[in-house]
Amino acid sequence: MKEVEVVRKVDPMGRIGLPLVIREALGISPKDPLRISIQDGCIMLRPMDNRCVFCHTPLENSGGTIAFSDRQICVSCAQGIADAARKQFEAMAAGFNIHTNTVRIS
Repeated sequence: MKEVEVVRKVDPMGRIGLPLVIREALGISPKDPLRISIQDGCIMLRPMDNRCVFCHTPLENSGGTIAFSDRQICVSCAQGIADAARKQFEAMAAGFNIHTNTVRIS
């Protein structure tokens, strides 16, 4: 993503306007919730996790979600990750001659 920097003044009620270029870059629409936090002396504005972090499917259309490390993952992506991890573990286990929770030394 290209870096964008814009200067805005805070109005008397403490509000700022987010420029269109920033809203478009982050996929922020009117009335979308934003997380506001302070990190290392900076104000952080982040879109709420209303989409899967992998496939970007809106979570309300995903058929369920899994929370992992403060992020939301749709069930389909979570299953894909689980399958890939299982295959990788099985390949590693085969390299170590691990079978049904026992170690066989050749």
